Amino acid sequence: MEGALMKYLAIARDGDIPGMGGTDVSFPITTPAELAMWRDFNRANKDWLEISWIVVLAGRRAPRRLYDKLLGVYIKANAALREYYGEEVFSKYHSRTIWVVVKDKG
Repeated sequence: MEGALMKYLAIARDGDIPGMGGTDVSFPITTPAELAMWRDFNRANKDWLEISWIVVLAGRRAPRRLYDKLLGVYIKANAALREYYGEEVFSKYHSRTIWVVVKDKG
């Protein structure tokens, strides 16, 4: 599959900043490396949000080691996309958005 043109889109679905979800914001994904970065980011984002809710609900009894570990994974995945697209394109607002990756039908 290396070198083959892929046709996927990362589409904004939701987020904690009004206006980021449900918009026409999308990123075309055309290489296996891009797809891997997006999958890593989405997995890290999902895990980070889940542990954040646990921390909020559990308060001081939260699993701090796991919290720190998942935060590190999320930061690394976010940094990979920022480095790849540039901070002007993949901003801090994009990193706080929930994305889905779908096949591009266009």
